Amino acid sequence: MDKCKPILIVALCLLVLAYFFWYEPSKSSDYENSKQIKSLQQQNDSLRKNNEQLDNQVARLKIDTDSLMKLVRIDQQEISELKKNENEKITAINSFDNDELFDFFAGIKTDSTAN
Repeated sequence: MDKCKPILIVALCLLVLAYFFWYEPSKSSDYENSKQIKSLQQQNDSLRKNNEQLDNQVARLKIDTDSLMKLVRIDQQEISELKKNENEKITAINSFDNDELFDFFAGIKTDSTAN
């Protein structure tokens, strides 16, 4: 048994060395991982820049939308005012008697009187 102890110790040392030799993470995979990390970081930076540009564009479009909405409201108010005036004129014409209607339409030129 005394002769077996040194052989067992040497065999155990060889097994440990073989384990570390074959199962040690390879340096090439570390290099590949670092390349991939750098690539992903560059893509992330690029996407952040694109996102920033899109945020700026969205802000500009919101400003444009707000100004266009103001113009639409102004136009709607003008249309409402014109409709109100038109309804007032129609109501006034509806209340005319025959003589007033004749006087009103006497000043209108038609196609047959235009020549």
